[in-house]
Amino acid sequence: MSKTILIFFLIVFAIVGAIGLWYWHSNSYSKETLKLEILGPENVQAGQEIEYLVKLKNNGKVRAENPELIFQVPDKSILEGQPSRRIIQKIEDIYPGEERSYSFKARLFGKKKPWHGWIIILKT
Repeated sequence: MSKTILIFFLIVFAIVGAIGLWYWHSNSYSKETLKLEILGPENVQAGQEIEYLVKLKNNGKVRAENPELIFQVPDKSILEGQPSRRIIQKIEDIYPGEERSYSFKARLFGKKKPWHGWIIILKT
């Protein structure tokens, strides 16, 4: 009798564990789920104002809750209207299929390749 109960509980535990693993895996994010695209000029002159466009799209099945966009320019660069080289912007939830765009203006000094040193992070 006790072996039957033990086997029953092991089977129930395995089924609940498999369902939990499937649920966790289906709600996790990957690079394909949340698409991040950065658009800007290829060539610039030193001191020229540059506008970068950051596009986000949620290709997943669940919303991205409380996301935070971190945008940082390279050394010897300045962001328009900012005392530091980094902007941390809290954004609203991004629902499945939703697209958003954010614009950042900066001036670059002393770099040959303006795309080197940029840091863009999206925390969810």
